[in-house]
Amino acid sequence: MNFSHSSRRPLRVADYLQQELARLLCCKSQDPRFCTVSILHVKVSRDLGHARVWIGFLPVAKEGPSPSADEILLALNRAAGYLRSELARSCPMKRIPRLRFVLDESGARGDRLTALIDEALARDRRRPPPALS
Repeated sequence: MNFSHSSRRPLRVADYLQQELARLLCCKSQDPRFCTVSILHVKVSRDLGHARVWIGFLPVAKEGPSPSADEILLALNRAAGYLRSELARSCPMKRIPRLRFVLDESGARGDRLTALIDEALARDRRRPPPALS
C-alpha cells in the first residue's frame, strides 16, 4: 500500500496523541478517576481537526465504591479542553485536534462471546453422543 505524506500524517498524529494522553492522564492529572484509564486507540480526521480517543479501564484493587465507566467518560469529555491545552504546551504542532473520548467495548464483547462459546461447549459435553445405526 502506497501512502502519501499527507495520508500518513493523521496516523503519526494519532500515535503521538495516544502516547501523550496516556502520559498526561497517568502523571499530570489531578483527577484520581483517570488513573484507571487506558488509551487504547486514537483516530484523527484527515484535516487533523478532530480526534476520537477510545478508552478502556485497568483493573484496580480498591476498597469502596468505584466510579462507573459512564461517569469517567463524562469527566474525560469535560476535561477534553484542558487536556487539549496541555497537549498544545508540549506538542510542536500548530493545531491540536479537538478530543472526543469513547468507551471501547470490544473487550466486553469478546468476554461475552467467550462465555457463550464456553457455555455451548459445556452443553455439548453433557449431551449424549448420537446413536450409530
